[in-house]
Amino acid sequence: MNSPFFYIQPNDYIIVKPLKQKTWRTGVTGVQSVATIMTAISLITTLLVLSKTL
Repeated sequence: MNSPFFYIQPNDYIIVKPLKQKTWRTGVTGVQSVATIMTAISLITTLLVLSKTL
């Protein structure tokens, strides 16, 4: 632990790989996935309401 490699020094670079984003194949990002799912739920709800009024 006395080695200088264990401590961050001025002008050091810290490289971190980004985590892969999980999707349900409904969008590129999580926000797009949620938007797609909410649109589908809205469509189903609208169809159910319309079918009951006919």
